Amino acid sequence: MKGVSEIKSRMQGIQDTVKITKAMYLLSASKMPKLNQRLSDCQEWENTLSKALDGVCDQPSIARYYEQKEGCTGYLVFASDKGLCGDYNEKVRSYTLERLQGVTSRKIYAVGNMARDFLKRGGIKCNNAFVHAMQSPMLPDAEQIAKVLLDAYASGNLTGVEMIYTHSLSAGNQEVVSKRLLPLSKSANATSLPLAAGEGDLEGLVYNDVVGKVYLALLEAATALNFKRMTTMHTATDNATEILEEMTLQMNHLRQDGITNELSDVNTAKIANEDRQ
Repeated sequence: MKGVSEIKSRMQGIQDTVKITKAMYLLSASKMPKLNQRLSDCQEWENTLSKALDGVCDQPSIARYYEQKEGCTGYLVFASDKGLCGDYNEKVRSYTLERLQGVTSRKIYAVGNMARDFLKRGGIKCNNAFVHAMQSPMLPDAEQIAKVLLDAYASGNLTGVEMIYTHSLSAGNQEVVSKRLLPLSKSANATSLPLAAGEGDLEGLVYNDVVGKVYLALLEAATALNFKRMTTMHTATDNATEILEEMTLQMNHLRQDGITNELSDVNTAKIANEDRQ
């Protein structure tokens, strides 16, 4: 039966898609324990660095990293390297475009292929792009990004840097947020402490703090991305399964109709043959 064969062909295509969505769900789920552990470790590391900087924030050698100036702001935009993650990239895109409205003096730094692409489609010049960092964020990725931003800030090409990324409040609750990276902020209860042996390598402390903040944003964005991909793939698998059930029912009805018609034809032929006799 032509109708049955067509349905079988379509079902085979959907079954192949289900294999992909299940595999992608499992792949994203397998990344979560390591990402969560890295995120927890990075938060602890960044909190320690921030407290250390609070004690020396008044030192002249790093005072410029706290100065508020008017000028060019850099925007570090985090999105995914690939699709198949629901509305993850669309939310980042919408938030970024709204955030950039009215900002004339700016430089844009994209993290992820999708960020670079949607900025380009929106007619926004991307000054630098860091691709593939979102697939499996590592500390060297954050170091590379931080170095570019710190160099631009130290040379005066940037007077501030803002990060735009997705933060996970829970597995099903995510929001795009913006967080200032530079200039650095003092804690409300920051207390300056005397240095026993001069100022030492405070520049290195600032560098490590900026690297830590970028790495933390990378990990948060990647964690949110994996949550979103897991949810999207699970939903896609469920929807495909429902379609397969409906198509199986439709195919069974067609088969039943075909069998009924064949029986009717046989019965009609039998009656016609008996009448001739």
